[in-house]
Amino acid sequence: MLVKYICSAADYKSAIEKQQRSQNKEVMKNAEADLAEILAEIIQKHPELTEIVQAWPDLPEKVKSAILGMIDRQTEREKSQ
Repeated sequence: MLVKYICSAADYKSAIEKQQRSQNKEVMKNAEADLAEILAEIIQKHPELTEIVQAWPDLPEKVKSAILGMIDRQTEREKSQ
């Protein structure tokens, strides 16, 4: 009887884990779709960002740091106004 209970518990746990994985996949699909939609809207409003995004992986770290530094300084200026 105990073996049957353990097997049933293991089967139940397996079923729950399978359901959770399925739900996680669905959440990820929805999140990816939301992200794609948001990115499409951003690119429509600011098409020049496409060039930056495409070039980013090949930019030297110094250039990336300089770009991020400019953004940080501008953001700080806007906060202080």
